[in-house]
Amino acid sequence: MTKAKLFCELVIKGFEVAPDQITADLELEPSEIIHIGDIKHADPDDERPPILHDSSIWSLSSGVSESTLLEDHVAALLERLAPAYDAIATLSSKYEVILSIYGDVDEPYVGCNFTNEQLKALARMGADLDVDIYTMD
Repeated sequence: MTKAKLFCELVIKGFEVAPDQITADLELEPSEIIHIGDIKHADPDDERPPILHDSSIWSLSSGVSESTLLEDHVAALLERLAPAYDAIATLSSKYEVILSIYGDVDEPYVGCNFTNEQLKALARMGADLDVDIYTMD
Protein backbone atom coordinates (compact mmCIF):
# COMPACT_ATOMS: atom_id res chain seq x y z
CA MET A 1 0.00 0.00 0.00
CA THR A 2 1.26 3.46 -0.90
CA LYS A 3 2.14 5.77 1.93
CA ALA A 4 2.26 9.40 1.04
CA LYS A 5 2.42 12.79 2.68
CA LEU A 6 1.06 15.25 0.14
CA PHE A 7 0.42 18.97 0.45
CA CYS A 8 -0.96 21.80 -1.65
CA GLU A 9 -0.89 25.46 -0.76
CA LEU A 10 -1.03 28.92 -2.22
CA VAL A 11 2.13 30.83 -1.31
CA ILE A 12 2.55 34.59 -1.59
CA LYS A 13 6.02 36.01 -1.01
CA GLY A 14 8.24 38.92 -1.87
CA PHE A 15 6.03 41.55 -0.28
CA GLU A 16 7.13 44.42 1.92
CA VAL A 17 3.76 45.00 3.60
CA ALA A 18 2.76 43.33 6.84
CA PRO A 19 1.37 39.81 6.23
CA ASP A 20 -1.84 40.96 7.92
CA GLN A 21 -2.35 43.29 4.95
CA ILE A 22 -2.35 40.27 2.60
CA THR A 23 -4.94 38.63 4.86
CA ALA A 24 -7.09 41.77 4.72
CA ASP A 25 -6.71 42.09 0.93
CA LEU A 26 -7.78 38.46 0.35
CA GLU A 27 -10.32 38.22 3.19
CA LEU A 28 -8.90 34.76 3.88
CA GLU A 29 -7.14 33.52 7.01
CA PRO A 30 -3.74 32.00 6.17
CA SER A 31 -2.56 28.60 7.33
CA GLU A 32 0.86 30.08 8.03
CA ILE A 33 2.63 33.42 8.10
CA ILE A 34 6.40 33.73 8.12
CA HIS A 35 7.94 37.12 8.81
CA ILE A 36 11.13 38.38 7.27
CA GLY A 37 13.95 37.50 9.67
CA ASP A 38 12.21 34.42 11.15
CA ILE A 39 14.48 31.40 11.50
CA LYS A 40 14.38 29.24 8.37
CA HIS A 41 16.85 26.60 9.47
CA ALA A 42 18.90 26.17 12.60
CA ASP A 43 21.05 23.19 13.46
CA PRO A 44 21.66 22.95 17.23
CA ASP A 45 24.91 21.08 16.54
CA ASP A 46 26.19 23.81 14.23
CA GLU A 47 28.01 26.82 15.65
CA ARG A 48 27.12 28.96 12.66
CA PRO A 49 24.22 31.39 13.04
CA PRO A 50 20.79 30.17 11.91
CA ILE A 51 19.57 30.79 8.37
CA LEU A 52 16.85 33.45 8.34
CA HIS A 53 13.97 34.07 5.92
CA ASP A 54 14.83 36.91 3.59
CA SER A 55 11.19 37.72 2.82
CA SER A 56 7.78 37.37 4.43
CA ILE A 57 5.53 34.52 3.32
CA TRP A 58 1.74 34.16 3.46
CA SER A 59 0.32 30.71 2.73
CA LEU A 60 -3.03 28.94 2.68
CA SER A 61 -3.15 25.14 2.58
CA SER A 62 -5.77 22.90 1.02
CA GLY A 63 -7.03 21.95 4.47
CA VAL A 64 -7.34 18.25 3.63
CA SER A 65 -5.47 15.23 5.00
CA GLU A 66 -1.91 14.64 3.81
CA SER A 67 -3.01 11.18 2.62
CA THR A 68 -5.53 12.71 0.19
CA LEU A 69 -4.94 12.43 -3.57
CA LEU A 70 -3.20 15.41 -5.17
CA GLU A 71 -6.22 16.12 -7.38
CA ASP A 72 -8.38 16.45 -4.28
CA HIS A 73 -5.84 18.78 -2.62
CA VAL A 74 -5.89 21.05 -5.68
CA ALA A 75 -9.69 21.02 -5.90
CA ALA A 76 -10.08 21.81 -2.19
CA LEU A 77 -7.57 24.65 -2.29
CA LEU A 78 -9.05 26.24 -5.41
CA GLU A 79 -12.50 26.07 -3.81
CA ARG A 80 -11.16 27.91 -0.74
CA LEU A 81 -9.50 30.51 -2.96
CA ALA A 82 -12.40 31.07 -5.39
CA PRO A 83 -13.86 34.14 -3.64
CA ALA A 84 -10.42 35.79 -3.77
CA TYR A 85 -9.31 35.02 -7.36
CA ASP A 86 -9.44 38.67 -8.44
CA ALA A 87 -7.69 39.91 -5.28
CA ILE A 88 -4.98 37.27 -5.78
CA ALA A 89 -4.56 38.44 -9.38
CA THR A 90 -3.99 41.98 -8.14
CA LEU A 91 -1.35 40.74 -5.70
CA SER A 92 0.32 38.58 -8.36
CA SER A 93 1.09 41.71 -10.37
CA LYS A 94 3.24 42.93 -7.44
CA TYR A 95 4.37 39.80 -5.59
CA GLU A 96 5.28 36.18 -6.23
CA VAL A 97 2.17 33.94 -6.13
CA ILE A 98 2.67 30.18 -6.37
CA LEU A 99 0.42 27.16 -6.22
CA SER A 100 2.82 24.79 -4.49
CA ILE A 101 2.28 21.02 -4.55
CA TYR A 102 4.78 18.93 -2.64
CA GLY A 103 5.18 15.73 -0.70
CA ASP A 104 6.94 12.50 0.08
CA VAL A 105 5.86 9.15 -1.37
CA ASP A 106 7.12 5.60 -0.99
CA GLU A 107 6.60 4.76 -4.67
CA PRO A 108 8.35 6.47 -7.55
CA TYR A 109 5.15 7.52 -9.33
CA VAL A 110 2.51 9.92 -8.09
CA GLY A 111 0.48 11.76 -10.68
CA CYS A 112 -1.80 14.74 -10.67
CA ASN A 113 -4.32 15.65 -13.33
CA PHE A 114 -5.38 19.28 -13.71
CA THR A 115 -8.73 20.05 -15.27
CA ASN A 116 -9.15 22.80 -17.83
CA GLU A 117 -11.09 24.83 -15.24
CA GLN A 118 -8.30 24.47 -12.67
CA LEU A 119 -5.71 25.67 -15.18
CA LYS A 120 -7.94 28.63 -16.05
CA ALA A 121 -8.22 29.46 -12.33
CA LEU A 122 -4.42 29.45 -11.99
CA ALA A 123 -4.12 31.71 -15.01
CA ARG A 124 -6.85 34.03 -13.72
CA MET A 125 -4.97 34.40 -10.42
CA GLY A 126 -1.63 34.86 -12.17
CA ALA A 127 -0.18 32.05 -10.07
CA ASP A 128 2.90 30.04 -10.94
CA LEU A 129 2.81 26.27 -10.42
CA ASP A 130 5.53 24.43 -8.48
CA VAL A 131 5.44 20.64 -8.01
CA ASP A 132 8.03 18.80 -5.88
CA ILE A 133 7.46 15.13 -5.06
CA TYR A 134 10.19 13.18 -3.30
CA THR A 135 10.59 9.44 -2.73
CA MET A 136 10.91 8.46 0.95
CA ASP A 137 13.95 6.45 1.93
